[in-house]
This record gives sequence, C-alpha cells and structure tokens, in this order.
Amino acid sequence: MYDAELRVRFDELNIATAAVPVDALESLSENEKVAMVEISSPAEFKLDFARQISFVDPVLNAQAPLSQSYLGRGIIVGVVDQELQYAHPAFWNQAHNRFRIKKVWNQQRSGNAPTGYSYGYEYVDSADILNAQYDIYEHQAESGHATHVMGIAAGADHSLNYYGVAQEADLVYVSCPGTSMTNIPEGIRYIFEKATEMNKPCVVNVSMGGNIGPHDGTSTESRLIEAMIGPGRLVCGSAGNE
Repeated sequence: MYDAELRVRFDELNIATAAVPVDALESLSENEKVAMVEISSPAEFKLDFARQISFVDPVLNAQAPLSQSYLGRGIIVGVVDQELQYAHPAFWNQAHNRFRIKKVWNQQRSGNAPTGYSYGYEYVDSADILNAQYDIYEHQAESGHATHVMGIAAGADHSLNYYGVAQEADLVYVSCPGTSMTNIPEGIRYIFEKATEMNKPCVVNVSMGGNIGPHDGTSTESRLIEAMIGPGRLVCGSAGNE
C-alpha cells in the first residue's frame, strides 16, 4: 500500500520503526491501525561542540587571558581501556609524521610480559605497535571503545572537526580485559612507571567501572590508585561509569 520499509517492531510498546516516503505520511496517519506517526529527528556528532562547552577550545587556541596554547607537549597521557586501533590517524601528530603511542601493555595477550609483571604482552617501540594493528582482533573492523576514549583525550587528526585535547602528548596504553577491577591499578602503575622512565608528568584516564563493592574510596583498588597519585601523577575516571 505504501512504498515503505518496516524496520523494527517494539511489540512491548506497540511501536514500529519504518522508512516511509514523505508524501505517504498523511495517508499512513489516516490508517485506522495507526494511532500516531512521528518523524524521527536528526542525530549529530557532538565532540566539536563538547570542546566548546567544556572550555577546551580557548585553551587549545591561546585565547585571552591565556598567553599560550596548551596542547599536552611534554606530557604522557595514559589510557586503560580496550579495543584500540593503534594506527588510527588520531594517534599521530597533526602533520602525520610522528607516531605518538610509545608503549603498550596488552594484558589480554601472553608471551612478552613487562618487567615486574607476570602476564600480558608489552610492545616497546612504534614498529611493534603499528605491526600489531589492534589489541583485540575480533574488534578490528570497529573503531573500538579505547579508540574513542583516547581520541577525545589526545586525538590530533584535524581532517574533520572531531579532534581531542592533548594533541601533542605522548601516549601509553594498557589493554585491560575488564573482567577484574585488579587489572586497572596494575595498568595505572605500568603507565606511571613508563612516564617515570621518560621523565614526564602523566595523567591516566580510566573509562571503566563496576557496581560491586564500596564507592567511597575504601576499596582495595581505590586505595591502590590513591597511593599512586601525587605531583605529576593524576588519574581521571569517567563520570558515566560506576
């Protein structure tokens, strides 16, 4: 009757999604079996707008009262996460002639554990990291959660307007399985150790969390993390996780 494509039925709410030509909407709404027709609204990417409302752009662009821009030069940004595309353009410098991921500890692969650790696989130079391509191969067709997170923290690809904050920082990454909270402080410790070796201050982002245990700083994992932070050593946890 209509040149339309039924997409998904949400029977629990008696709602269906469909692709319908605009000129058929009026007649569709008059069908006795249709209670209401609602046109979908556009969905847009917002990372460029997020920089503005969080006052990042003035810091990047040296707007008054700042006398210089702050792009993360001389800093280590560490990320504990999973599903990273190592060679993504965001993780080179803006000119795309310097790869910025310096060390990787993949806790989910065995064979070359870092010194002082009993498991995982460490990549210690750019060639090894780029050759590995991904930390989790079953997700290689996707951008991945860690690519998204590290891109916000430090992405430098200006081919579109969705770049990150610390665009000149060097990067250290820990691929964490997410099956045990213990892996997180271990990953943070590894990143801080690498920053110490490079004699640079460091901030680590963890966009992971869990519901089990206290959420007041008294858990073993929280106390381990608290003991590691201090001057030149910071840890950020995403507000959207538990």
